[in-house]
Amino acid sequence: LTALLKDESTQRAAAAFVAALAADETTRDALVDLLVMALKQPAVLQEALSLTLWVLDDANAREHLSSALIAALRSERFLAAAGEFAEAWLQRDEVRQAVAELFKDASMRVLDDASVRDNVQ
Repeated sequence: LTALLKDESTQRAAAAFVAALAADETTRDALVDLLVMALKQPAVLQEALSLTLWVLDDANAREHLSSALIAALRSERFLAAAGEFAEAWLQRDEVRQAVAELFKDASMRVLDDASVRDNVQ
């Protein structure tokens, strides 16, 4: 199984398969929903984190990931999707509460800073 997973032609075929799935909007939406549901399971999340660390430990994989991220950041479609995600994420109550708490804490630290008070006076 390991030899099969490491086989270059298998990897290319798997990448082509995933790319073909992602090309269809309905399939892509279903895959995203499935991924979100799966990542809510602690065991799946832990395995995903382990896999991420394993991938990032490989210099070649890091280079490919960096190239893919740079290409994505130049894509209008990716930027639009990221904007929609950020907008939806920021509407969540727990996120808004966390952001408000961070701003409150940061403001209190600034107000407690003697050098800031000295500059104001």
